[in-house]
Amino acid sequence: MKKHPVLALAAASVLSLTLLSANASAAPRPNFQLPFACGQVWAMTTYAGHAPDDKKIDMFNVNGPTEGAHVVAAAPGVVNEIHPRSGGVEINHGDGWFTLYLHMSIRTVNVGDRVLRGQRIGTVGKVNTSVAHLHYELLRDANGNNNGENGEWVKPIFNGVEYTMNPNRPFNLRSNNC
Repeated sequence: MKKHPVLALAAASVLSLTLLSANASAAPRPNFQLPFACGQVWAMTTYAGHAPDDKKIDMFNVNGPTEGAHVVAAAPGVVNEIHPRSGGVEINHGDGWFTLYLHMSIRTVNVGDRVLRGQRIGTVGKVNTSVAHLHYELLRDANGNNNGENGEWVKPIFNGVEYTMNPNRPFNLRSNNC
């Protein structure tokens, strides 16, 4: 039996699209960096009120003032949402990856802005909190709506290392966001 050339081409196209879709969903995660300028050292912790083995990070500057420090994008992406009441910016990094930065007193980006890794997005402040710090979350879209939401948290990742947060064991990290 001879194959029809148009049907063979259509079948090959469907197979190519299926492979492209499968590869797109298996895309590697972005190379997330600490959201501060290269060389700065920040204490990583989570508040005792957060759940054990928490995935939310509260960051404090080790070698200088926390309030007023510049916050930079952990990876390239597009500003997805602004949360004025909590001083927040959410960035969509593609392939279902999102970062959320909270408590910033100054925001230097708007919804739809494309940002590069290391680009300033705001300034650490005390918006909706009494202590200056940056609250950071890494989210992975779990329900396919392409929106980072509560419940889609994943453990923080910097420089390819996944961290577990414990309020009783803070640790320091040096930024490689160069």
